[in-house]
Amino acid sequence: MASLEFEDYANTWWGKVVTLREEKGEPPIDTWEDMKEEMQARFVPAHYMTDLFNKLQKLKQGTKTVEEFYKEMELTKMRANIEESENQTIAWFFDGLNYPIKRIVEFQPYSNMVELVHQASKAERQVNEDIKYSKSKSYFDSKLATTAPTTNAKPSIPSTPSKQTTIQIRMKQLMTSTASSKASAGHSNVEHKATSPSSAKIPRS
Repeated sequence: MASLEFEDYANTWWGKVVTLREEKGEPPIDTWEDMKEEMQARFVPAHYMTDLFNKLQKLKQGTKTVEEFYKEMELTKMRANIEESENQTIAWFFDGLNYPIKRIVEFQPYSNMVELVHQASKAERQVNEDIKYSKSKSYFDSKLATTAPTTNAKPSIPSTPSKQTTIQIRMKQLMTSTASSKASAGHSNVEHKATSPSSAKIPRS
Protein backbone atom coordinates (compact mmCIF):
# COMPACT_ATOMS: atom_id res chain seq x y z
CA MET A 1 0.00 0.00 0.00
CA ALA A 2 1.23 3.50 -0.87
CA SER A 3 0.77 4.71 2.72
CA LEU A 4 3.70 2.52 3.79
CA GLU A 5 6.00 4.92 1.90
CA PHE A 6 4.90 7.95 3.94
CA GLU A 7 7.52 9.53 6.19
CA ASP A 8 7.57 12.11 8.98
CA TYR A 9 4.66 14.53 8.73
CA ALA A 10 2.93 12.68 5.88
CA ASN A 11 2.91 9.48 7.92
CA THR A 12 1.51 11.26 10.98
CA TRP A 13 -1.14 12.98 8.87
CA TRP A 14 -2.22 9.72 7.25
CA GLY A 15 -2.55 7.98 10.59
CA LYS A 16 -4.85 10.77 11.77
CA VAL A 17 -6.99 10.45 8.62
CA VAL A 18 -7.42 6.72 9.19
CA THR A 19 -8.29 7.23 12.87
CA LEU A 20 -10.87 9.94 12.15
CA ARG A 21 -12.59 7.80 9.52
CA GLU A 22 -12.78 4.90 11.97
CA GLU A 23 -14.25 7.15 14.67
CA LYS A 24 -16.88 8.43 12.22
CA GLY A 25 -17.68 4.93 11.07
CA GLU A 26 -16.59 5.70 7.51
CA PRO A 27 -15.17 2.93 5.31
CA PRO A 28 -11.38 2.73 5.10
CA ILE A 29 -9.54 4.17 2.14
CA ASP A 30 -8.35 1.19 0.15
CA THR A 31 -8.02 2.50 -3.42
CA TRP A 32 -5.45 4.77 -5.03
CA GLU A 33 -8.11 7.16 -6.34
CA ASP A 34 -9.58 7.71 -2.87
CA MET A 35 -6.12 8.22 -1.38
CA LYS A 36 -5.20 10.70 -4.13
CA GLU A 37 -8.34 12.73 -3.41
CA GLU A 38 -7.45 12.89 0.29
CA MET A 39 -3.87 13.91 -0.48
CA GLN A 40 -4.93 16.58 -2.98
CA ALA A 41 -7.43 18.02 -0.52
CA ARG A 42 -4.69 18.34 2.11
CA PHE A 43 -1.52 19.20 0.21
CA VAL A 44 -2.61 20.78 -3.07
CA PRO A 45 -3.62 24.48 -2.91
CA ALA A 46 -7.00 25.41 -4.34
CA HIS A 47 -5.39 27.50 -7.10
CA TYR A 48 -2.93 24.76 -8.10
CA MET A 49 -5.11 23.21 -10.80
CA THR A 50 -5.97 26.60 -12.23
CA ASP A 51 -2.29 27.54 -12.39
CA LEU A 52 -1.44 24.28 -14.16
CA PHE A 53 -4.25 24.76 -16.66
CA ASN A 54 -3.06 28.29 -17.44
CA LYS A 55 0.50 27.02 -17.78
CA LEU A 56 -0.67 24.35 -20.20
CA GLN A 57 -2.40 26.92 -22.39
CA LYS A 58 0.68 29.19 -22.45
CA LEU A 59 3.26 26.41 -22.79
CA LYS A 60 5.90 27.14 -25.47
CA GLN A 61 8.72 25.05 -26.90
CA GLY A 62 11.46 27.65 -26.44
CA THR A 63 14.91 26.04 -26.19
CA LYS A 64 13.49 22.54 -25.69
CA THR A 65 13.48 19.91 -28.40
CA VAL A 66 10.17 18.76 -29.87
CA GLU A 67 10.30 15.57 -27.80
CA GLU A 68 11.11 17.47 -24.59
CA PHE A 69 8.29 19.92 -25.26
CA TYR A 70 5.80 17.10 -25.82
CA LYS A 71 6.83 15.33 -22.59
CA GLU A 72 6.51 18.56 -20.59
CA MET A 73 3.01 19.12 -21.97
CA GLU A 74 1.94 15.57 -21.12
CA LEU A 75 3.39 15.87 -17.60
CA THR A 76 1.57 19.16 -17.02
CA LYS A 77 -1.69 17.56 -18.17
CA MET A 78 -1.26 14.66 -15.75
CA ARG A 79 -0.44 16.96 -12.84
CA ALA A 80 -3.50 19.07 -13.56
CA ASN A 81 -5.59 15.93 -14.04
CA ILE A 82 -6.82 17.28 -17.37
CA GLU A 83 -8.49 14.91 -19.81
CA GLU A 84 -9.27 16.93 -22.92
CA SER A 85 -9.94 15.72 -26.45
CA GLU A 86 -7.08 14.81 -28.78
CA ASN A 87 -7.98 17.74 -31.01
CA GLN A 88 -7.49 20.11 -28.08
CA THR A 89 -4.12 18.52 -27.29
CA ILE A 90 -3.08 18.87 -30.93
CA ALA A 91 -4.08 22.55 -30.92
CA TRP A 92 -2.09 23.27 -27.73
CA PHE A 93 0.97 21.42 -28.98
CA PHE A 94 0.95 23.00 -32.44
CA ASP A 95 0.46 26.49 -31.02
CA GLY A 96 3.45 26.05 -28.69
CA LEU A 97 5.92 24.95 -31.37
CA ASN A 98 8.69 27.34 -32.43
CA TYR A 99 7.73 29.30 -35.54
CA PRO A 100 10.31 27.80 -37.98
CA ILE A 101 9.07 24.30 -37.08
CA LYS A 102 5.42 25.31 -37.07
CA ARG A 103 5.78 26.85 -40.54
CA ILE A 104 6.96 23.50 -41.97
CA VAL A 105 4.51 21.30 -40.05
CA GLU A 106 1.61 23.44 -41.20
CA PHE A 107 1.96 22.01 -44.71
CA GLN A 108 2.50 18.38 -43.63
CA PRO A 109 -0.25 15.75 -43.27
CA TYR A 110 -1.17 14.42 -39.81
CA SER A 111 -4.39 13.07 -38.32
CA ASN A 112 -3.48 12.43 -34.67
CA MET A 113 -1.07 13.49 -31.94
CA VAL A 114 1.52 10.81 -32.69
CA GLU A 115 1.74 11.85 -36.34
CA LEU A 116 1.98 15.53 -35.37
CA VAL A 117 4.92 14.86 -33.05
CA HIS A 118 6.59 12.83 -35.81
CA GLN A 119 6.15 15.62 -38.38
CA ALA A 120 7.39 18.21 -35.88
CA SER A 121 10.52 16.15 -35.17
CA LYS A 122 11.26 15.89 -38.91
CA ALA A 123 10.78 19.65 -39.29
CA GLU A 124 13.11 20.23 -36.35
CA ARG A 125 15.89 18.24 -38.03
CA GLN A 126 15.41 20.23 -41.24
CA VAL A 127 15.59 23.55 -39.37
CA ASN A 128 18.79 22.49 -37.59
CA GLU A 129 20.38 21.45 -40.89
CA ASP A 130 19.44 24.80 -42.46
CA ILE A 131 21.04 26.64 -39.53
CA LYS A 132 24.27 24.64 -39.85
CA TYR A 133 24.41 25.27 -43.60
CA SER A 134 23.82 28.99 -43.13
CA LYS A 135 26.61 29.23 -40.54
CA SER A 136 29.10 27.29 -42.67
CA LYS A 137 28.25 29.39 -45.74
CA SER A 138 28.73 32.63 -43.82
CA TYR A 139 32.10 31.40 -42.52
CA PHE A 140 33.24 30.40 -46.02
CA ASP A 141 32.12 33.74 -47.49
CA SER A 142 33.99 35.68 -44.80
CA LYS A 143 37.18 33.67 -45.35
CA LEU A 144 36.88 34.19 -49.11
CA ALA A 145 36.46 37.94 -48.64
CA THR A 146 39.59 38.23 -46.49
CA THR A 147 41.79 36.25 -48.90
CA ALA A 148 40.54 37.72 -52.21
CA PRO A 149 42.85 40.31 -53.91
CA THR A 150 41.73 43.90 -53.80
CA THR A 151 40.73 45.07 -57.29
CA ASN A 152 40.21 48.75 -56.55
CA ALA A 153 43.61 49.46 -55.08
CA LYS A 154 44.90 52.93 -55.94
CA PRO A 155 48.18 53.19 -57.91
CA SER A 156 51.15 54.12 -55.84
CA ILE A 157 52.16 57.79 -56.12
CA PRO A 158 55.87 58.64 -55.90
CA SER A 159 56.68 60.57 -52.82
CA THR A 160 57.18 64.31 -53.25
CA PRO A 161 60.61 65.51 -52.10
CA SER A 162 60.63 67.78 -49.12
CA LYS A 163 61.25 71.51 -49.42
CA GLN A 164 64.77 71.21 -47.95
CA THR A 165 65.70 68.46 -50.38
CA THR A 166 64.45 70.54 -53.30
CA ILE A 167 66.61 73.51 -52.25
CA GLN A 168 69.69 71.29 -51.92
CA ILE A 169 69.13 69.90 -55.42
CA ARG A 170 68.74 73.36 -56.90
CA MET A 171 71.90 74.65 -55.14
CA LYS A 172 73.87 71.71 -56.48
CA GLN A 173 72.56 72.34 -59.97
CA LEU A 174 73.46 76.06 -59.70
CA MET A 175 77.00 75.32 -58.48
CA THR A 176 77.53 72.83 -61.28
CA SER A 177 76.24 75.33 -63.82
CA THR A 178 78.52 78.11 -62.46
CA ALA A 179 81.59 75.86 -62.51
CA SER A 180 80.83 74.85 -66.06
CA SER A 181 80.48 78.50 -67.10
CA LYS A 182 83.84 79.45 -65.54
CA ALA A 183 85.62 76.54 -67.17
CA SER A 184 84.15 77.45 -70.51
CA ALA A 185 85.19 81.09 -70.14
CA GLY A 186 88.81 80.16 -69.22
CA HIS A 187 89.12 77.88 -72.18
CA SER A 188 87.91 80.65 -74.48
CA ASN A 189 90.56 83.09 -73.15
CA VAL A 190 93.36 80.61 -73.76
CA GLU A 191 92.29 80.13 -77.33
CA HIS A 192 92.01 83.88 -77.85
CA LYS A 193 95.56 84.51 -76.62
CA ALA A 194 96.98 81.79 -78.79
CA THR A 195 95.42 83.19 -81.92
CA SER A 196 95.93 86.93 -81.18
CA PRO A 197 98.43 88.73 -83.68
CA SER A 198 100.01 90.76 -80.90
CA SER A 199 101.16 87.70 -79.13
CA ALA A 200 103.00 86.28 -82.15
CA LYS A 201 106.80 86.81 -82.22
CA ILE A 202 108.33 88.55 -85.29
CA PRO A 203 111.60 86.97 -86.35
CA ARG A 204 114.58 89.31 -86.61
CA SER A 205 116.34 89.78 -89.93
